[in-house]
Amino acid sequence: MNTFSQIDLEKITTGVRLAQWTDNNNFFQVRLETEVSNSIGVIYNDSGTPASDVGVYANNFYSLQMDAFGGGLTNVIGVFFNVTKENYIYGLFAGTDPWPGTLVLDQNGRASSYYVAISNIGNSTNNMQIRSKNVAFDGETELVGLSNGLNSNINYFSSLSRVSGPTAAFSVGGFAPNTQVPSDGSRLSLYNPANFAMTIVNEDVSSTAANRIKTLTGANVVLRAGPSFATFSYDGSDARWILESTNG
Repeated sequence: MNTFSQIDLEKITTGVRLAQWTDNNNFFQVRLETEVSNSIGVIYNDSGTPASDVGVYANNFYSLQMDAFGGGLTNVIGVFFNVTKENYIYGLFAGTDPWPGTLVLDQNGRASSYYVAISNIGNSTNNMQIRSKNVAFDGETELVGLSNGLNSNINYFSSLSRVSGPTAAFSVGGFAPNTQVPSDGSRLSLYNPANFAMTIVNEDVSSTAANRIKTLTGANVVLRAGPSFATFSYDGSDARWILESTNG
């Protein structure tokens, strides 16, 4: 892992590949200034095969500021995501001038890819492009994409998560925070709005040990085939999520 801080690049004319084909880097206080139309700020990956399972993994930006100057600029892309996995931006700022293009361009076709760009944006017209890929920050409801059957090591970011995706009964086997290992006392609430039974799996062997759930019954807990709710807290000594309550 490498750490970079206080990077200030001005008069960008093409693109800056700060995180192309690199993994597990942290960038603090990065400012990029573009001055040419059709330019790109941060390129996560520009592979021509967006459906492939390759690319950039697990890079974090803390306070990324994008500015575009010059007047009359067009088609300026702030951050370009393509063939990436689990990359995050905490604090994405655009300058007070109108952004002349797309602040975040998210290419489709990547497996298990998540990122978050938390606002405080000068140009509010791009606001809906910032929060994406079903990731929220703590205090907001996060949409968690699950599938039918067993779901292990579920990535989450918010303490309140709403299930989306299942078209039949499904199971929950463990939770993996997107930003860090679970911490003692962490709390998580999971809401299933669908009319399909949700099962809380006790000690799911398909989940990483520290992400597993203890139901305290020694067995799986099957909730009703309808909207249901479950709350969990993390016990650091047991290194397990403890099922606290359900709506039955």
